[in-house]
Amino acid sequence: MRVALTGPSSTGKTTLAQELMKNQKFRSEVDVFIPSEGVRLLQELGLGGLDSLTRDQSSYFELAYFARKVSQEIDRDRYVVDRSLLTSPLIGLSVMRSVLASLSGSC
Repeated sequence: MRVALTGPSSTGKTTLAQELMKNQKFRSEVDVFIPSEGVRLLQELGLGGLDSLTRDQSSYFELAYFARKVSQEIDRDRYVVDRSLLTSPLIGLSVMRSVLASLSGSC
């Protein structure tokens, strides 16, 4: 089972996921919780907060975030994931396909 919790920041997605992961019946269907970690990625990339990014920095961050999510999820089929940061249309489908192809070796 794959579960994606989506919504704005600070709405309880992580809390809900943590509570679900405590439930034995739920854990029999899901192995791992994959948190958003967008702030950590911003720091790793040497970028400031989301509010201070230029359009190019924002696009770069969104692409890096998307690539990280794909790499975390591509070989798994039993997880719950925090999707507070959704990729915007700025990236474009062709760029997403390129990232997927480079990660999976196909597409």
